[in-house]
Amino acid sequence: MKNKGFTLVEILIACGVLALFMSGVMALYSSGSKMSNSTMWLQNTTNKLRGATRLISECIRKGSYPTQIEYPKDIQESRAACFDLHYHKDTLTAAESDKNFLVVTESKPVKKGETKNVEKGELKIHVFKLMKNGDLTYGRYDETGITEVKGDSFTRTVPPKTSPNYQIVLVKDVESVVCQPKESRDDSPLEIIINCVMPRNKATKRSEKAIGVPNVKLNPDLK
Repeated sequence: MKNKGFTLVEILIACGVLALFMSGVMALYSSGSKMSNSTMWLQNTTNKLRGATRLISECIRKGSYPTQIEYPKDIQESRAACFDLHYHKDTLTAAESDKNFLVVTESKPVKKGETKNVEKGELKIHVFKLMKNGDLTYGRYDETGITEVKGDSFTRTVPPKTSPNYQIVLVKDVESVVCQPKESRDDSPLEIIINCVMPRNKATKRSEKAIGVPNVKLNPDLK
């Protein structure tokens, strides 16, 4: 009776067909995995970018010079350059950072009444920074208990040379940030574009834009 087993040639052919089938399955799996990773990255980055641009726009609108109000009529304001809205002109890339690209001072005025009671003033300094690792960070410096604002003689080191009272990473995988005034005037709306790129898939990118109208002078002096 003849042996009905497989020949070596048949086994090799079967192995070849199986290898082709498995390589096709792995290619489909790899493609699906890459697509899934890209989709997840886009969703997460989009959410983070929207939160970051919202915060940037709010901080720009809150920017203000320190003021002292003495009822019924005396008002003193410090328009010292340190309290301008400072930004990095044009494009800042992660490769050339760690650098601040936006610094905004938000001021609560000192208020004095006829009875000499004082409502103390406050400063909040908002600092946005691009790190070399692609992190876009936000830090806030708080100063309270201000009792006197004497015109432009009231100045500060902005941002302070201390650790922020609050700090957080807003967005990761940032490739570049572009700051540009919409018009050629000191109080022009400021447009800030944040560009992100997926680390393992450079073709996958996401950008978001923040626009804020400042109450103080624009100062493009951040280097």
